[in-house]
Amino acid sequence: QEAERCREAERKAQEEQGLREVAESRAREAAERAEREKAQLLLEAEQRAREGAEQRAQAAEEQRRRMEEERYRRLEELLAATNAALAEARSGWHTNFWGWLVGHAVSALCAPF
Repeated sequence: QEAERCREAERKAQEEQGLREVAESRAREAAERAEREKAQLLLEAEQRAREGAEQRAQAAEEQRRRMEEERYRRLEELLAATNAALAEARSGWHTNFWGWLVGHAVSALCAPF
């Protein structure tokens, strides 16, 4: 009877040891799976961050390009307006100069009379 109880205790101890080993193995597998999932989530988060940064950079570049185009358009308008004003001023100057010259010439010619 004592030998029977010892064998039964030994069998239970081996069974408990086996259960502990199975539990430990499952715990290790769960921890490894959790680590893999964590690494995957980190990679996905980094990818989303990179994509977001690329999209923000593209949007900023597009905004910069639009602003530059608008600046060039305004400069072209200003240049055209400046050229038109210069042409008008030159035309006016020539007209005024010739008018002044003719006026003085007529006055000089008519002065003796």
